[in-house]
Amino acid sequence: MNSALIALKSLPGLIQPSAIPEHFPFSLLNRGFPKSSLIEVSGALGSGKTEVILQCLKENPSLQVAWIEEELTIYPCSFLQKNIALERVLFAVPTQEKDALWIAHQVLRSQTFQVVVLSQSLFQDSSSSQFFDETELRRLQLLAQRSQALVILISEEPTREKSWPISLQIHVSRCIQTDAPEIEIIKAKGCL
Repeated sequence: MNSALIALKSLPGLIQPSAIPEHFPFSLLNRGFPKSSLIEVSGALGSGKTEVILQCLKENPSLQVAWIEEELTIYPCSFLQKNIALERVLFAVPTQEKDALWIAHQVLRSQTFQVVVLSQSLFQDSSSSQFFDETELRRLQLLAQRSQALVILISEEPTREKSWPISLQIHVSRCIQTDAPEIEIIKAKGCL
């Protein structure tokens, strides 16, 4: 190693590439949510999917979030109940199905938001159980990598077919004894 590089590395406050976190810390997962990736959080209605995502946002108070839903089903006061400032959150309700992806792409390109949450009901094809096509998943994944953002897809059922760009799939259900959400990891591609 040359002396100039050694001198630079010894300077206080110099950010080393290995010091940049690759995951957003999250207490319910050992390594947290993978940065620059596409993940899916699935579970039945009332299973705690939103609660899990809000917990992650609470544990990462510097993250800016874009929440994109067909209808605003998330209750903004639930953010306040988790001590998540609403100033950190952009709520977007697309008027047409195709607008949701356009909004997600613009949000990711802006590099202002570190987390983008998309409801898969926005993209459900009534003729099949497939929500996103493989091309759109890949586009979202590439934009997530480029902007170093986390894209979270919320669904009732896990995407099984053609879900190869999804790095992490978790299924959420309620614990009968404690009524707290429980996480089951369905797929973890290079992130755990």
